[in-house]
Amino acid sequence: MINFSCQCGKSYSLDEQYAGKKVRCRECNSMLTVPNLIQKNESYTNIQKPITNRRAEADLVKRLILTTIGIVVFLVICFISFFLYRNNLDKKQQQQKVVEIINTSVENADKYASTYDYRRALQQIDDVVAQIDKNKYATSTNKKTLNDKRSEIAQSKTAFDKKIASGYIIFKGKLITAAEKEKITFENLIDKANQGDIKAQFTVAKCYENGQTVEQDFEEAFKWYTKAAEQGEVSSQYSLGVCYAYGIGVEQNDEEAVKWYIKAAEQGDANSQYNLGLYYNEGQVVEQNYKEAFRWYSKAAKQGKAEAQCNLGICYLNNLGTEQDYQQAVKWFSKAADQGFALAQYNMGVVYDNGYGVAQDYYEAFKWYSKAAQQGNVNAQHNLGSLYYNGTGVEQNYKEALKLYQKAAEQGNALSQCNLGVIYLQGQVVPQDIQRGYYWLQKSAEQGCDTAQQNIQNEKQIINEIHSAILSYFELKEPAEQAFQTALNNPNNEYILNKGQELNTRLRNAHDVMDNYRQTNRERFKIVVKEMLSSPDVSEEIKSGLRRYFSEEIQ
Repeated sequence: MINFSCQCGKSYSLDEQYAGKKVRCRECNSMLTVPNLIQKNESYTNIQKPITNRRAEADLVKRLILTTIGIVVFLVICFISFFLYRNNLDKKQQQQKVVEIINTSVENADKYASTYDYRRALQQIDDVVAQIDKNKYATSTNKKTLNDKRSEIAQSKTAFDKKIASGYIIFKGKLITAAEKEKITFENLIDKANQGDIKAQFTVAKCYENGQTVEQDFEEAFKWYTKAAEQGEVSSQYSLGVCYAYGIGVEQNDEEAVKWYIKAAEQGDANSQYNLGLYYNEGQVVEQNYKEAFRWYSKAAKQGKAEAQCNLGICYLNNLGTEQDYQQAVKWFSKAADQGFALAQYNMGVVYDNGYGVAQDYYEAFKWYSKAAQQGNVNAQHNLGSLYYNGTGVEQNYKEALKLYQKAAEQGNALSQCNLGVIYLQGQVVPQDIQRGYYWLQKSAEQGCDTAQQNIQNEKQIINEIHSAILSYFELKEPAEQAFQTALNNPNNEYILNKGQELNTRLRNAHDVMDNYRQTNRERFKIVVKEMLSSPDVSEEIKSGLRRYFSEEIQ
């Protein structure tokens, strides 16, 4: 049997099989654990011993808990103290960092202000102001420092702006007038040039040529170009060639121009190479030689000179100095056109218009003609006008065509002048204007345009026919009327009857011709009538008849 007691004092005796199991106290209704088997002779006191041990253990646990709480409280106090210390230290560090940022900003601002870069100087201050406005560690002293510095720089900037407005400039870190700068720099240049510095000599020549820094003086420019050119300075050799070619500061001399162009061209100067190509192409000074022209154009074109690329394309297109090669022509025209060179753009229009080396494409032709026409190329304006007039590559537009023909005609393009003349004569696109049409045809014919000359001949023939018809009618009218009256008075005279009939037939024919022109060529008819009224060669009787019968035309 196992004897044990509950804390409430109730004693129990249970069989050994219940050892270690839980049972419920009948007195206090609490759960009890049945002790393990004990000796039968164990006293009651020994049975109570576990209860005493549990109380001691409870006291120990309490002491451990209190100790743990004490340690935790101590650690919390330490942590809070450390946190406060670190926070205070961090605040000081942050404030020190703000001061360093401000000092750096002020230092940079002063540096920029010393070189008159006030925009960046103020930006240095403003950027930091924006930062510390959001910084909780910034103090009122920090902000005052920045505001004072900004105010100082702003005052300096105001003074600087007034200086600039009154004509001062910055040169070598100092404020001086533009005149003082030019004097300083040009004097330095002259010193270097007199010492034989070829770059300085070239620059001095340019200053004299363009009137920069010094008064324009072409003779002085020529002198300094010569000094530099004789030392082999390539740009001066080219410029010296230009002086001789156009008589700038020296008497015009194409032989000397070619001489200096050759020197510069042999050193690879593209402008000189191109100019030599022109001389050989035109046979000016040197004997005309298309192969030499082609050779020099090629050298300049390969260096990217648009004018030379265009002329090289023309050589390939027209078999000048090389075999005809449409594809090469298109290649070089395209290179120059892409650089915006108007003549090359016009030529690109031509090759697409005619299918030279490319598939014929009126849309592409229109595109390139348009580019060149916008730059004032007169031939492109004429061709573009024709595309608009015929509706080729673009929607037909007579108004645009007329506008483009007008631009080209006013610049002397004979074909546009001829087309304008025909348009005004026909009066199909615009109101018919014979005088304006004849004016433009005459302008075109003066330049040798065969079409214009033929149109003028046709116009003169029409005018003469109208004039003859009117004269014939009025010259025959009175005799025919008299013959008719005579025939009435002599009905048996066959000769008189035949004569009267003949005159009346001629009168009717003249009337029919005159009336036909009056209906179909009314404007021309008016012109003829007015010219006849003002002509001293026309009799007063005929003029009287004109006034009577053609009053509408005279008004």
